[in-house]
Amino acid sequence: MSTTETSSSSAIVADLDEWQSHWGLLSSLRSTMHVVLDGCSLSDVRMVTRLRTVPPPLPVGSTMAWEYRADNTIGRIRLPIDPGAGRAV
Repeated sequence: MSTTETSSSSAIVADLDEWQSHWGLLSSLRSTMHVVLDGCSLSDVRMVTRLRTVPPPLPVGSTMAWEYRADNTIGRIRLPIDPGAGRAV
C-alpha cells in the first residue's frame, strides 16, 4: 500500500491482494473517505467489498469507476481528466 498526500487531499493506493490482506481497513475507510475502485473486474469488486450485489455497469473506455459508499452500496463516479494526458488522473 502506498499513501499520497497533497495540501487538500490524500489517497491510499493498493492492489487487490493488499486490500484482501487488510480487509478491515477498507470497511473502516469508507465511513471517512471516498473509496474508489478503478481498474477492477466485477469479481474483484465483489471479492474486496464482500457484497453479493452486482455493481452498476461501467461504459467501456469511459473515465468512470466504482465508489464503495459508507452505506455499503456501490455507485458509479466519473474520474477527473488530465487535459494534457487525455486520461483519468
